[in-house]
Amino acid sequence: MSAICTVPELSLREFTPTLHAIKSDPNALIQEAAQRLLSQFGEDNSMNTLKTVSILERNLLLREIPIFADLSPEDLELIAENTQEE
Repeated sequence: MSAICTVPELSLREFTPTLHAIKSDPNALIQEAAQRLLSQFGEDNSMNTLKTVSILERNLLLREIPIFADLSPEDLELIAENTQEE
């Protein structure tokens, strides 16, 4: 996933079709990364602007809570995908 994040930095617009394809990936983190990168290229404005904390950030925040601290990254991701900010 870190390789995807270099696409806008290197102005690699030829990868935008690939980004459009992977924004429907079953992994929510991959989807989110693709949507953010497409937004940086001005290609996709469909991101949910009401969310202020990304799934990755939620994952990291959940790990700080003692009850979730020992969960696997996959389990944390499932919880992060199914939680909302209050």
